[in-house]
Amino acid sequence: MLRTIEGVRQPRSAESVPFQCRAAWQTTPTPAPRPRRPPMPARPPSAPKPSSIQVPDSTPTTRQAFLSVKDAAEYLGLSPHTLYVWRHRRNGPPSFRMGSRGRVMYRIEALDAWIREQEQADSRSNTTLSPLGAAPQRRSDYATGA
Repeated sequence: MLRTIEGVRQPRSAESVPFQCRAAWQTTPTPAPRPRRPPMPARPPSAPKPSSIQVPDSTPTTRQAFLSVKDAAEYLGLSPHTLYVWRHRRNGPPSFRMGSRGRVMYRIEALDAWIREQEQADSRSNTTLSPLGAAPQRRSDYATGA
């Protein structure tokens, strides 16, 4: 309840509230801090992973024939997010899902073929598509000046 002192309503203090009504934080002392765990020992340095991004030798193994999204992005010089977006939009290099977990994988041969395809579609690397080698074209309806 609130009591009034000189016409101003003020809440009761904790001392005037019966013990049963006090909140737990008013009656319970703060617990002692728990002891800290000892720090974890440092992990030994792991052996360097064999790079799966290398172009496969004449005898490709399963590890070298396929690349994950992360490895394929590094192989192409792109971000993994770009490959995910391209896959969603159904453009970019061909990919497929492998295994029971459905991991997205890329064949190195397919990546190389896709790169060659991109080079052929670009007019800077394919001289037959370059407009600079073609003769200038004139409009047939262009008035020559009369």
